[in-house]
Amino acid sequence: MLEILRDRFRARAQESLTRAGLALPWWVPVSSTFLSVVFAVIAVVQRDALAPPQPVALGGLLVIATPLAWVITGWVVPWARVAALIAAAAVLLVEPALPDFAPLLLLVAATEAGSVLRTTWGIALVTFAAEAVLLVAGIWGGLIGGPVYMVAVLLGLSGGLMTAGTPGCWPPNAETATPPVTRPCSPNASASRVRCTTSSAIRSASPCCT
Repeated sequence: MLEILRDRFRARAQESLTRAGLALPWWVPVSSTFLSVVFAVIAVVQRDALAPPQPVALGGLLVIATPLAWVITGWVVPWARVAALIAAAAVLLVEPALPDFAPLLLLVAATEAGSVLRTTWGIALVTFAAEAVLLVAGIWGGLIGGPVYMVAVLLGLSGGLMTAGTPGCWPPNAETATPPVTRPCSPNASASRVRCTTSSAIRSASPCCT
């Protein structure tokens, strides 16, 4: 029974990623989501915002909003996910703690942005927003260790960008992807067409697949 549920979950997650245009292994977003939920729960507990519920607990709800949306709809929206993480960190950092787990949500957001967003300006916008939240929290909110968190965000972004360009993990951004090399059809065109029916990669790269 557990194996059946696991296989269904894995298939649904992989289908959602494929629909969103993300060639990620299913366990990558699952792991990232799990970490962000753990960070959010710890951050809310640090602020004693669970019992009785405090307004700052909204930050925790924002983190679990996108996973719940996926459970209901089956859709993965990278922009919504990253925006929710940044908004959650901003809400939680209204009341900084020491040590504080809330800035780690920005680290996750920057890493995900570097690995899944396809535009340079989008990645830059996410990075700027994350750093701005930390800067404001450090100057007006009393966050301790703001510069360390800001460097951590940049390191997370670097990790996401490097992973995005690693062959075999998931494709690089569209701007830097190497176009497939096409070759003339072989004399045995019928055999080529047979192979085309079983491989989407061959079908997209070969002029024989018509």
